[in-house]
Amino acid sequence: MKQTFEELKISKVILKTLDEIGFVEPTPIQQKAIPKINSGANVVGVAQTGTGKTAAYLLPLFTKLKKAEGLAPRLLVLVPTRELSIQVGEDVEELTTYSDLRCAAVFGGIGWTKHAALLEPGVDILIATPGRLWDLYRAGAVSLKKLKYLVIDEADRMLDMGF
Repeated sequence: MKQTFEELKISKVILKTLDEIGFVEPTPIQQKAIPKINSGANVVGVAQTGTGKTAAYLLPLFTKLKKAEGLAPRLLVLVPTRELSIQVGEDVEELTTYSDLRCAAVFGGIGWTKHAALLEPGVDILIATPGRLWDLYRAGAVSLKKLKYLVIDEADRMLDMGF
């Protein structure tokens, strides 16, 4: 039986955005993953590109995070590439339009001090490539002490790349 995003207990703030961007009903991966994430289970999701995997983990985690809080990230999304970091960052920005959750996407290829400045006012959601996260952590520009949720996006690709 197909469920709606509302039945999957996605927050009203996020539901408003989903309605505006035309997300009418959850995809199969979302219907399977969201209830498990809502229950606190660890999830490994495997599905084709374009099936809504990113939203499958972001939507329930946004609901769990609820609102902006403190300076340190509470959700870390590790991604293998700069391009995916930018893409996930754009998805987060779009999906949290009516939320006060703060997000930053950090990746190699530009000076780490620019990313450190992005983090200074505080973020709730950090999307990062492993190398850039390490740079920022070693420099003391990011703390992981408040981290509650970790997502490893494209873990297979990250392992192939040697991370």
